[in-house]
Amino acid sequence: ILAQVFTVILPCLSNQTLQTNASDAMSVESFNKASTERLLARLAIEELLAKYAMSVDRRDWAQYKTCFTKDARIDYTAAGGPKGGVEEVIRWFKATFYWLGEMQHLVSNLEITWLPEKPNVCKTRAMFHNPICVWWMPFIRPLFFVGGWYNHTMEKGSDGVWRISTLKEEIAYNQVYGAVAMLLASAGLGIGLLVSACRGRKTTTASSSWWQLTLTK
Repeated sequence: ILAQVFTVILPCLSNQTLQTNASDAMSVESFNKASTERLLARLAIEELLAKYAMSVDRRDWAQYKTCFTKDARIDYTAAGGPKGGVEEVIRWFKATFYWLGEMQHLVSNLEITWLPEKPNVCKTRAMFHNPICVWWMPFIRPLFFVGGWYNHTMEKGSDGVWRISTLKEEIAYNQVYGAVAMLLASAGLGIGLLVSACRGRKTTTASSSWWQLTLTK
């Protein structure tokens, strides 16, 4: 009887073990594939952010456009900039950057939120620090710093390339106003000292003339 029982049970256990092993193998394979895809996506997004930063620093607006989807919406209002499409933002950059010199966008601390229901879309948040020089003040380099966070929505296109579909800038610190106030205060102080020096010279000249006239008499 025992022999008959083992004859029936053992094949069933063997089949169940094989099915379990096959299922585990498929799970591991799926996990590895998903992990690899996420890793490749992260590397592509990091490269995209680097390209974005370098295109702004170099004023390479053709490359800047390639960082975004055609219908992308960009919001730089936190830094005093525009809110609109890519072409509108580029026009603002060209007008504003005329007054600026070298700059260096440093982007780091990337956070990615993956959307399970949309595998080709994700949300990102990255810190930035941007020292900025101006050509008309060559003795103070950089003149001021701007820093904060970039909040993006990223989309992977049908061509397999990740691009930015929305960008909203969030400011932590912006020293431009302090720098302008310092320059104005310095200019005011310089003008005040110059005026005082001119008045002192006139007073000295007038006193000298009076003494000379007195001595002549």
